[in-house]
Amino acid sequence: MEETNLGGKKVYKFSVEAVVRDVTYPKQTIWAECETALILKVENYSRSGSLMLIQYFKDYQPVKNSFVPRIG
Repeated sequence: MEETNLGGKKVYKFSVEAVVRDVTYPKQTIWAECETALILKVENYSRSGSLMLIQYFKDYQPVKNSFVPRIG
């Protein structure tokens, strides 16, 4: 895990790999805001290492005792 910046915010950047084979994206790189731990960006990779999908989470809304990304 490393500290870096994303869109002017301090974030933690780290990668995770699946331990089972039946997942859509076996590797992901995640950027989570240091202050809140909310995920801001996810890069999803195939088993061969090709970048398949980038997701950005720009806005969250509170739901009960948690936060979920706003859609739309």
